[in-house]
Amino acid sequence: MSKRSKWVYIVGTVLVILLCAAIAMTALLALGRIRIGTPDLPDIGLDLPEDLPSIDPPGGGGGGGTGGGGDGPGIPGDDPAQPGDDPGGSGDDPAQPGDDPGGSGDPGGEPGDGSQGEWGDVQFPDFSGGGSGGTGGSGSGSGSPMLDESGQIGAPEGGGESGSGGTGGGSLGFATVALTVYADEDARVYFRYKSFGDYTGQAWGGAVSYPVAEGYGMNYLPSYRLGQGAWNSVWMKIIVNGTQYLQPYYFDLDNEEMGGENYTVQTDDVVCSGSTELPYSLWCYDYDYVRDGLPREELPADMKPVEAAYRAFVYENYLSVPDGTNELLQSIIAERGWNKNREGVIAEIAQYIKNVARYDSGYDRALDQEEDIVSAFLTRYRAGVCQHFASAATLLYRALGIPARYVIGYVGDTQANTYVNILSSNAHAWVEVYLDGFGWVNVEVTGSAGSGDSWGGDVIAARPLRFISSSASKMYDGQPLRADVTLQTWAGDLLPGHSYAISSRTQLTSVGKTVNLFRGVRILDEDGNDVTYLYAIEKEYGVLEVEARPITLVTGSATKEYDGTPLTCADYTLEGYYGLVEGHRMRVELSGARTERGKSENGVVFLTIYDEDGNDVTGNYAIEVRYGTLRVI
Repeated sequence: MSKRSKWVYIVGTVLVILLCAAIAMTALLALGRIRIGTPDLPDIGLDLPEDLPSIDPPGGGGGGGTGGGGDGPGIPGDDPAQPGDDPGGSGDDPAQPGDDPGGSGDPGGEPGDGSQGEWGDVQFPDFSGGGSGGTGGSGSGSGSPMLDESGQIGAPEGGGESGSGGTGGGSLGFATVALTVYADEDARVYFRYKSFGDYTGQAWGGAVSYPVAEGYGMNYLPSYRLGQGAWNSVWMKIIVNGTQYLQPYYFDLDNEEMGGENYTVQTDDVVCSGSTELPYSLWCYDYDYVRDGLPREELPADMKPVEAAYRAFVYENYLSVPDGTNELLQSIIAERGWNKNREGVIAEIAQYIKNVARYDSGYDRALDQEEDIVSAFLTRYRAGVCQHFASAATLLYRALGIPARYVIGYVGDTQANTYVNILSSNAHAWVEVYLDGFGWVNVEVTGSAGSGDSWGGDVIAARPLRFISSSASKMYDGQPLRADVTLQTWAGDLLPGHSYAISSRTQLTSVGKTVNLFRGVRILDEDGNDVTYLYAIEKEYGVLEVEARPITLVTGSATKEYDGTPLTCADYTLEGYYGLVEGHRMRVELSGARTERGKSENGVVFLTIYDEDGNDVTGNYAIEVRYGTLRVI
């Protein structure tokens, strides 16, 4: 072989090898086996939620971190057949000697494809998926759905069926489960999150709260009155996928299980709050004001002055209408001959708003740039989504002198004795109207697309799954304590070909106890598609505990004859089986000193233990001190 041919052979061989390597790399990236720019990150330590079992939170300083949260959609784990551990992102550095290495991304859901189901009206500008990096900024990963709290009316430019397009919801193949409900009867349920105050032309401003110091807030007023009758109660268990607490309407306060399991009684009348880490259950009346009318029963005598005081507050805060908008609304009221005291007027206005415009997810987005969206919606555009219908109805009720407020949440139909998943595309806006002597009632005002309830909702009958995190304990050794999360097949199993992945789990390093939380449970089919919406996922948490590491410090002893100078001894030793964790060091200053004849203890004035990064970890040790003796003879 000539020298030229030899070099051609070598160069050709190298090129073939490089080409094969490139093909292999591409295949591995497609399978998720290799990640560029997203290195494996440590599990996070999660704070103890208020409504979980009463367990002392972990000791130490808590995760600091200068890093922001993850900004990606999250990765389902290296092996879909096993629970993965990749969070969406993580903080960089632990600023303090606490338990956790910064924060981490929450579950990584699918980012959505811009399309929507039938409700998708309320925007989802971000998700809780990013998490936070200790004290760092929050990320923007896509995971649990979050209702837009800005009060802005309308959908983003180029969005999906409506406001939530692009970042949430999506078609069923990419659906995000907003909440899971198990009920003992069929019912349409409105899950309230937040109401708003004054209309600004393009948005709704914040509402003024009327909180109570303790007990039930003012949103429970209708429950007291319904409780005087014989209304049918529906029992339901609710699992929220996200951090925004959701509350159905009209509670059965007399039922001994009203508080149910983990339910948080609401004291604020504007926004619902509570822990969503565990399912909660309760009983609610199957009541609809437009359908059933005002109950004949009256409030209990002791509640009447409470309602009267709150009514005055409501009339002061929920009748405002801008002058320009009010002029149009008054002309509509005059044309229709409505009177606020006429029976059935609330239902008439709801029906008018449903018919005045067409529900259309592809409405002209120029509407949302109008200075007065409601007036433009009612007169020129005549098409929109639930935010437009609810905004128009709220102002029309107010113009008539009936207190009303704009509300956001989710709506879905329960199925008797079945788990159903209510998807992110069921985000919705509606109206609450205040009835004197009764309280707030929800009123549906959104119209249809002309062929039935096109916004009737994505509600999927779901297969129950139960995941349990183990309990574990150990002696402090400077390393994180973790425990497995397992699927309990006796409570329901995966469909053939399906697997699960878990994006984040709790870890505990410092001495203390914490609930072994886990997040980001995703179910994947054999092709790697997210099919979590087919399942109703419940969680049961174990407890992690790290016990103090015992060490014994023995201070030195010394003896001398009296010479008028102090006798000291700076020596000390560590005894016992365990000793310090490898890499830790201890700084000790002894206080013993004796000049006169006699004896005394060689005490300790300062004792601190540091880890390899210089953090104070003394609190993780159970320190026994045995004092030496200083003797002057």
